Amino acid sequence: MSEANTNPGVATDPDPGRPQLIDVPSPWMRWHWVVLVIAVLGLIPLTILISLLGPDIAFFAVFCIAVLLGLVSLVVILGRQVRGREHLREVLSEGGEVDFAELVRYGTKLHGSFGIIGFLEATVCALSRHGHAGVTIRNAVLPHQAPQIDPIPVNFEARPLDEADESLVAFEEAVDALRDEGLPLAPVPERAEAASPITRRTRRNIALGGGYFNIFMFAGLAALGLRTLWATGRVTGLLVIAAAALVMQLFVARGAQSFFRRAEWFVIPGGVLVRGTRKRAGGSSLHVYDRRKSVLIVHRLRGSVWMALVADDKCHHRSTMTQHEATLLLRAWLSPVPPPPVEQLTDLR
Repeated sequence: MSEANTNPGVATDPDPGRPQLIDVPSPWMRWHWVVLVIAVLGLIPLTILISLLGPDIAFFAVFCIAVLLGLVSLVVILGRQVRGREHLREVLSEGGEVDFAELVRYGTKLHGSFGIIGFLEATVCALSRHGHAGVTIRNAVLPHQAPQIDPIPVNFEARPLDEADESLVAFEEAVDALRDEGLPLAPVPERAEAASPITRRTRRNIALGGGYFNIFMFAGLAALGLRTLWATGRVTGLLVIAAAALVMQLFVARGAQSFFRRAEWFVIPGGVLVRGTRKRAGGSSLHVYDRRKSVLIVHRLRGSVWMALVADDKCHHRSTMTQHEATLLLRAWLSPVPPPPVEQLTDLR
């Protein structure tokens, strides 16, 4: 890795009086989860009663109830999406001072864990369109769990936002070396330095793929399929699906947006670089989000899994990442060094 440039440029904030990072704490209770638990538990005695009428009727009845509940939930989510966008439009059309924390809190209370990403995506796009560039929000994190964000004060080359990538690990070691030289930097988020690259990759894939619960679930289903294979000599669909899902969980990152189109994020000073790739069309596109001209929201989805959403007046992107990556993204995003022009990054195409 090349040596870090210690002659940083200085970026000017759009609004010097605005806090650089707005923290929005997570609500202690989300009633959406209470309703979901009650609905699921309510199906258990209902299933027992219906099963007395016979397995075929019981299966059909439970299937119909599940479809009905799913449709009702879909209607509720879509209705709240409309309400959220109307509220967003009303707040921003007033033209006065905007309480960004209160705006995000409203969306969190309205949507809970269902549909909140759609609201946050609409928020970053609307804020960027209405002249609120420079806003940076960290949402749904408890105060005592919020890692300290100390902006990286020096220039550096673009690095993949992937904690398992060797170049990013080397970059973080270089940042540690700067602290040893006396620069006032907060500790870099804790990482497993002794872990091998394959171990780091597997841990990241498991975290982004739903955690160890999914691993145990698919492993158990695969074990049932193997038992059937051992007893009958026949490969069942259960075994094939469970084995494929287990491989996906362990070796395929969930940060990819789709099979045909995915976006890779790179940390750069004072912003973020997004490289979009279309496999069918070939080639790639580069877009630099300059903090001074963009809006960024990082939102905790669950545990140590986060979603980052960014927008400027041209486009918007979102990506799933680990807490370690989200913290590093914020440290690079809030750097006082201006981002490089996209013309200097063409080697990443």
